[in-house]
Amino acid sequence: MPSLRDALEAALVEDPDDLATHRAYADYLQEQGDPRGEFIQVQLALEDPERTPEERQELERRERELLTKHQREWLGILADELLGPIKEPWESLDVRWYQIHFVRGWLNRIVRFLHHKRPSNLGGLLFKAPECRLLRELVLHFIDLADVRAVVQSPHLQSLTHLQLHWSDLGDVGCTEIVTSSILKRVKVLDLRYGEITDAGARILADCPDLHRLELLDIESNGLTQVGIDALRRVLGDKLRANDQQTAEELAARYHLTEGYFE
Repeated sequence: MPSLRDALEAALVEDPDDLATHRAYADYLQEQGDPRGEFIQVQLALEDPERTPEERQELERRERELLTKHQREWLGILADELLGPIKEPWESLDVRWYQIHFVRGWLNRIVRFLHHKRPSNLGGLLFKAPECRLLRELVLHFIDLADVRAVVQSPHLQSLTHLQLHWSDLGDVGCTEIVTSSILKRVKVLDLRYGEITDAGARILADCPDLHRLELLDIESNGLTQVGIDALRRVLGDKLRANDQQTAEELAARYHLTEGYFE
């Protein structure tokens, strides 16, 4: 029989917008002496438009204090990747590779900064991390096919609604990974710009019965011809963005994945 904590967390995954369950979960955590309960209560209070400026300032101060002290614990196995490893006292360089955002006490948004190309194992970590169960938005730049596969097949990204995979070697194989996963049943915005996708990949996407669920598919700057664009347009209509396609020669050169692209 699941514990009360497990039951509450399962209910949150089922309906992340249920404020009553968030409050019940926060109360439960506080009863257990878990500081995350207070953090959730603080963030819920900040959603209240009736709070005075003075109250809001104090809540924001406490929010920062709790987050600074406990976010590494709350991120679990994601912490070293998203925050960087714990530094020795003499190491003063603070390099941030990601922007992260918590909402109602849970990790809600991850953005990998555009200009960083260091190797990342984020996809593999997201595949393993229950801490991302309420993640809504994931923005990744310079991601390889293995990470794409791990992201779309993750059993924990059940709340994901916005997925952006930019400057990747996704290709037509990656389109197959997307449609054979269940991710198109829940994602509302899918952004695959600069993903080396051709008409074959467009047809794979267009044939997926869940594609019509999308509110937006951005597939600009890939390698589609009008044939591939038309196949997607028949399913999505004006919910498709497909301008500025690359030629076969440009795709082969992979100039969009080099430092020169930004010079």
